[in-house]
Amino acid sequence: MQIRRIEGALREAYADFLRRRPEALVYQSLPYQDLLCAMLGVRNESVAACDADGMIHGALPLLASDGPWGTVYNSLPFYGSNGGLLTDTPPAREALLTWYNTLSLAPSTASATIIANPLLDDGKVNGVTHNRLDSRIGQFSPLNSDAQRQMEGFHYKTRNMIRKAEKSGVSVTVENDAIDFLRAVHLENMAALGGIPKPAGFFDLFPSFFAEDAHYRIYVARINGERVAALLLFYFNSTVEYFIPVIQKDYRDQQPMSLLVYTAMLEAARNGYSWWNWGGTWHTQEGVYRFKSRWGTIDRPYNYYIQLNRIELENHPRAEILAAHPFFYVLPFAAKAA
Repeated sequence: MQIRRIEGALREAYADFLRRRPEALVYQSLPYQDLLCAMLGVRNESVAACDADGMIHGALPLLASDGPWGTVYNSLPFYGSNGGLLTDTPPAREALLTWYNTLSLAPSTASATIIANPLLDDGKVNGVTHNRLDSRIGQFSPLNSDAQRQMEGFHYKTRNMIRKAEKSGVSVTVENDAIDFLRAVHLENMAALGGIPKPAGFFDLFPSFFAEDAHYRIYVARINGERVAALLLFYFNSTVEYFIPVIQKDYRDQQPMSLLVYTAMLEAARNGYSWWNWGGTWHTQEGVYRFKSRWGTIDRPYNYYIQLNRIELENHPRAEILAAHPFFYVLPFAAKAA
């Protein structure tokens, strides 16, 4: 089994390989990786395991960020994007693990992290070299094109919020030109939460890498004609990604986001999608976990496997590390040995 960089003619073969894997997520796709490279100015080191005929039997999406302590590798960076190994034969898996484990221990590697795919192998990547471990709870809602059956899967409080939005006169439409609204309200929402917003480059670039309607949609909720909430979704294989939700604070009580999500779920199911991915939740985010769980979610815990070679980084200020490798996972700041 030969390990080859995913470039040139192998890019189309890799795209075909992903299309045959229903558990593959948008994060592992080339458009998403290309977007991150363009936005973050980092290197794509993704590789595939190929047989003697050049057929791909496995792949590892991997991006690299160079910095003062060496190179940081992530599979994948940017708000915990899932990466990990996708393989269809044991020899391909073994070859990719051997290649990655060697890279992760190289003298020039500061740290290397694999974020497992929650839809694969119970969110684990057995056999990967690591000396730190982190974890998240993936939450997925199964989709159903029958409105009543979809609604029956929700908690009664969620059903009530959807009905409240309907009674408040909320209307929901797809408005893929609402990027400026999405960006502005996202910045307001994140400032109110004290969170790290998506960079401006994301909003400028993502339409260049994804086709509207086919690969992304922006759903917008309106009240009396005014935009009050929006949601950016990405679509890939069997899964819809709940990526950026935004809401005007003065309209939270009317629950526009609830009707917006419900509408988008039904339309995704009718277009053949099976899963709604709410993304990873920290174990300490009890309120966030509860909100997602009320949409009839199934828990899919998954791990972060970190090989931290520059142990001294545990004593460096968090801001210094984040400034050197923006949007990359370098180490768990509440570190624990594996």
